[in-house]
Amino acid sequence: MEKFNRLNDLYFKKLLGDKKRKNLTLSFLNGILNKDDENYFTDITFLDKDNEPLLL
Repeated sequence: MEKFNRLNDLYFKKLLGDKKRKNLTLSFLNGILNKDDENYFTDITFLDKDNEPLLL
């Protein structure tokens, strides 16, 4: 098994930026933002994370 640096941005994107892990992402966001049982995120929309930068 390869060793991954868990502080790496690519690892973070793969773990929490994947539609297959939507529940994990919602749980993470609700946890770090101290959301309670009455005020919490129930859904999230993932945007295309591979956008090319705009060239002017």
